Amino acid sequence: HNIGNTLNSVNVSAQVLQQCIHDSELTGLSKVIDLLDANAHRLGEFLTQDPQGTRVLPYLRALARRYEAEREEALAEVETLTQSVYHITRIVAAQQSHARVAGVTEQIAVDDLLEDALLIHAERARSSGIEIVIRTDAIDVIRTDRHKALQVLVNLIGNAIDAVEAHDSPVRRVTLVTRTEGDQACFEIQDTGVGIPTELLTKIFQHGFTTKPHGHGFGLHSCALTAKELGGTLTVSSDGVGKGAQFTLRLPLFSEGDETCSTIRKTVCAS
Repeated sequence: HNIGNTLNSVNVSAQVLQQCIHDSELTGLSKVIDLLDANAHRLGEFLTQDPQGTRVLPYLRALARRYEAEREEALAEVETLTQSVYHITRIVAAQQSHARVAGVTEQIAVDDLLEDALLIHAERARSSGIEIVIRTDAIDVIRTDRHKALQVLVNLIGNAIDAVEAHDSPVRRVTLVTRTEGDQACFEIQDTGVGIPTELLTKIFQHGFTTKPHGHGFGLHSCALTAKELGGTLTVSSDGVGKGAQFTLRLPLFSEGDETCSTIRKTVCAS
């Protein structure tokens, strides 16, 4: 879906470039050259006295200005193309990371994890006019299963964008906040979307439950289970319909294996 959006941008830029080249007034330059060649033997007289020749220099000046405008337009579209292609390569890399085999615990830079999760939705958010705000606390790294953590964050960010798109509000924003809470890293995904009725908050993670017209009710249930597998929790809060929502993913700063190793080292030292 996100690659599709970016490919649409590539297609638009390619069409603009094609039209720019097709409509270029530089094609008229060859006619001027032919005219000058035909009057080469009396070029001075032709340019200063001949009714047709006296229009050559003004035409060339106008042509030069038009060329500069065409050049700037073409360069802008080439820049857009370059960015779009780069964006596609990053999305593919992020999705390859997202799709890799789970079960491997590793040290992960929190900034990289957020960047990968946001990258997959960046083009969609941009095209929908949704502002993405990131507020990070001093969390450098966590140790967890990258694939599973990314899976949850991608799902939550996608849901937040869905909620904002479905809400007719002048404020269109998804905010990501990271902070520490004791020995846990907290990832808060806040949106200014449709919100959640109070009576549904206790059902939101139930298997098969959904508030979306075409939802299947598996996403948030799966996210909650995955958070539990990682030794963390997933919670939700909302002030009601039309007032947005906040999902909070809490993960241990270190994996259970790290804590065990730390306990063993302390025991050895004490003995």
